[in-house]
Amino acid sequence: MKKRILSAILSLAIIFGIVPAFSVLAEEKGYVKRSISELGVNFIEAYEGYFQYAYWDYSQYTIGYGTRCEKDEYPAGISEPAAHALLKKVLPNYESPLNTFLKKYDIFITQNQFDALVSLTYNMGGSIWSDSRDTTIARYLKQGKTDYKNISYALGLWVNAGGVKLPGLVERRKAETELFFTEDFSFDKEVYMVNSSVNLRTGPGTSYSYVSALKKGQPVVVTEKRYIGKRVWGKTVVNDKTCWVCLDYAKYANDQSTSSDLISTCLYKTENVDGGIKLSWKKVNGATGYKVYKKAPNESAYLLIKKTTKQTTVSYTDTDVSQGQYKYYVIAYNGEKEAKRK
Repeated sequence: MKKRILSAILSLAIIFGIVPAFSVLAEEKGYVKRSISELGVNFIEAYEGYFQYAYWDYSQYTIGYGTRCEKDEYPAGISEPAAHALLKKVLPNYESPLNTFLKKYDIFITQNQFDALVSLTYNMGGSIWSDSRDTTIARYLKQGKTDYKNISYALGLWVNAGGVKLPGLVERRKAETELFFTEDFSFDKEVYMVNSSVNLRTGPGTSYSYVSALKKGQPVVVTEKRYIGKRVWGKTVVNDKTCWVCLDYAKYANDQSTSSDLISTCLYKTENVDGGIKLSWKKVNGATGYKVYKKAPNESAYLLIKKTTKQTTVSYTDTDVSQGQYKYYVIAYNGEKEAKRK
């Protein structure tokens, strides 16, 4: 598999002359090319399930996490790590038609929304984004009908296989809807994907009172961890209630880097601080540092304003600002190799 270098996400900062503080907009509202996050990959794996040997799945043979294969292509089966790698290898084939559709109609969606739609595409095929099919989900996105009721209805139409309505697809469409409307996670938080239904409790242990339950495929943000015996428990907030979940039934989900590929950073936050604008991004595995670029008001090109030399340096404050509009992006580098902004 060829190494891929993904594009950086652009962040926009606007400064108003009347107000002494800086006012920041998170992102330009237009098409952004995306790749599925590790959270999205784990979501798909949770609903596809792992199968060591090839099996007939309505219209094709599949193996591992629902990946198409030939009948005798894997006579000895496939391991879970190999199935995970195979899934990630083929997922760009399902990202591509979705990205093509979004670009054509200049539609902005967040990362979690993209993940939910890639899950649908992987399950139902890339042709659902073809103009010739005019699917309800594509039409609603073009029309801006992205409220919960419309998206839930549009996704809920895809619950049949072989002409039969399947409870598993009903559950998956509901989970995709919830993922679509989940907050767009910042990468300074630990995010886990629940592998199976798991109980939430008032404290870190089974002796604590039951609060509610998380469903398979549901993401959870963990703010604190404790080791109780051989189990790892995570503190989180669900429906405004502070509770604990056993992380043995979940998978860490917000490490965006893959193998040894050098990928670009996600500039996920710009904030006002005394005297400047603070930029924050995600640590990239394989990087030796980061380059911060800036385009000042009335300038046509981005200029390098900071080069860090540590992988662990994930923020920078730009103090050379005044009135006007500023744009930034951040890329990772390792020696002469660096992520390229598309």
